[in-house]
Amino acid sequence: MTEKRNMVNFHQLLKLLLLLRASQRSEKLAEATRKYGNLKSELIEAQENEYRGKERFLQRPKILRKRDVPARKIQELKLAFSEFYLSLILLQNYQNLNFTGFRKILKKHDKVSVLGII
Repeated sequence: MTEKRNMVNFHQLLKLLLLLRASQRSEKLAEATRKYGNLKSELIEAQENEYRGKERFLQRPKILRKRDVPARKIQELKLAFSEFYLSLILLQNYQNLNFTGFRKILKKHDKVSVLGII
C-alpha cells in the first residue's frame, strides 16, 4: 500500500514540477514576444526617422547636416537585437536542460522501480 502511495506522490510531484516549468517557460516566451515587439517598433521608428532625415537633409544648409544620431540609434538597436537573440538562446538551453533533467529523473525512477526498491 505504501508503495502505491509513494508512486502516486512521486507522480503528483513530477506533474506539479512540469506544470511549474511550463508556466515559467510561457512567461518567458510572453516576455520575449513583448520585447521583440518593442524592438521591432523601435527599428521601424528609427528607419522612418532616418528616411525623414534624408528628405530634410537635402533641404537644409550644409552646416546643419548631422547624421550621427540615427547611426548611433541603429547601433544601439543592433546591440539590443543581439542581446535579445542571446536571451532566446539561453531560454532554449534552459528548456533543454529541464527536459534532460526530467528524462534522467524518470529513467532513474524506472530503474529503481524495476529493481523493486520502491
